[in-house]
Amino acid sequence: MAQILLNESDPSRHRLLQIRLERSGHTVWALSGLQAISEALGQAAIDIVVLDMDEQSLDDLQQRFRDFWGVKLVLQTSSRDLRSDFRSWIADEIFCKGKHGENMMLAVKKVLHN
Repeated sequence: MAQILLNESDPSRHRLLQIRLERSGHTVWALSGLQAISEALGQAAIDIVVLDMDEQSLDDLQQRFRDFWGVKLVLQTSSRDLRSDFRSWIADEIFCKGKHGENMMLAVKKVLHN
């Protein structure tokens, strides 16, 4: 399956999402902070990055990820406003957080199949 870098600000939600992805056969890397994430992208063959936009800013994201165009980027957010922000064009998929991670699983599946 895929190598997925997962970023989630809530520890219990992070564990739930990690378990769901691993049960689907994916290898999951758990990191926080754009510096650590961009370093991992330079060292490992990551297929998808799932970023928590409640923890990051789009401006920082665009600056940090401009050199990693081969990586699929999935943004997760608690706010529906992110979908209408023009800077979110950098993402391959954007979803609003759901209680049990269903939206994330659908977004990852969609990105992998495109």
